[in-house]
Amino acid sequence: MSTTVKIILDTRRMKAKAKKYPVKLQVTYQRKTRHYQTIFDLSKEEYEKLNSPRINSDLQFTRDKLKLIRQTCENYVYDMTAFVFAEFERGFVAHNKLFKQRKRVSENQEILPLNDFDYTPYHKNFSMLLEKASRPRTISTVYIAYVKMLLQEERIGTAYNYRESYTSIKKFGGDCLFTEITKSFLVRYEQWMLKNGKSKTTIGIRVRCLRAIFNEANEMGIIKKDSCYTFGKAQV
Repeated sequence: MSTTVKIILDTRRMKAKAKKYPVKLQVTYQRKTRHYQTIFDLSKEEYEKLNSPRINSDLQFTRDKLKLIRQTCENYVYDMTAFVFAEFERGFVAHNKLFKQRKRVSENQEILPLNDFDYTPYHKNFSMLLEKASRPRTISTVYIAYVKMLLQEERIGTAYNYRESYTSIKKFGGDCLFTEITKSFLVRYEQWMLKNGKSKTTIGIRVRCLRAIFNEANEMGIIKKDSCYTFGKAQV
């Protein structure tokens, strides 16, 4: 499924002093939409004039920069092996001078990209959200993106299950590639969990979450559908 990119005027929130609205980059993928606030604010009248042949120099400068954002964004998305919001935010939005950035929470924390959802309240219980980008096609990429989606949908209990699944599997095999997770891997993982006193029920929850992550990775185009057959006989 293709990723669509648009520049929009967010008229939901007027800035009282300037009487203008924030201009945002809208990115949609698999019916999920996120917005990223640019450094530009415009009135409705100014936004409608962007495509006019004659505009003042200030508005022309803004128009050129917005076109640059859209064009470079489209190129960046096109070059991505598979689109993942988390990777897009880290690679394209974060530290981009044409976007407003969040302030640092601490010296060791990266500047987070500004979108319509604030994950800061969840950092304490979901430290995985603060992890730096790993190798492409690793489980962390999809796990983190999926947990973010669950938090946005306020499915906190489910997000905890995926956090525990990710933490457990990473402790066993590291931030492994999807291709490294085979039927043999799952058998060894189950044995490792049993030796560490985990019940069959707990193991089942962890593996079902991993299977869902495989399906999500397949939908993103990160892995082929055949890879999902890893769970054919290895389900717990």
